[in-house]
Amino acid sequence: MMSTVFFASMSASILAGLLLGGWYFTGLWWTIRRLPVSARPIQLYVLSLAVRLLIVAVAFYGVIKWFDWLHLLVCLAAFLAARLLLIAYLVKSDTQEAWSVKNFF
Repeated sequence: MMSTVFFASMSASILAGLLLGGWYFTGLWWTIRRLPVSARPIQLYVLSLAVRLLIVAVAFYGVIKWFDWLHLLVCLAAFLAARLLLIAYLVKSDTQEAWSVKNFF
């Protein structure tokens, strides 16, 4: 029988994945939107990528260190689900602009 602690830790993994994914992909969206008007687009891209990857890698390491591989898989699935939710939100809110779902795949 599954314990309450297991469900609480899985919920924490889902929440962590959704928050990490939302933060990571919102940062990516922000970076892509700023590249055309940036005075130093390559530096902006590299710095944004480095910061986003560092924070996400440390967070995933924390999940695997505190829990186990199953929690990491759940966290990764929620991370990718956050991408889909963000795409749906951005396409819905940016209907007047040239951005569409095709630009994200």
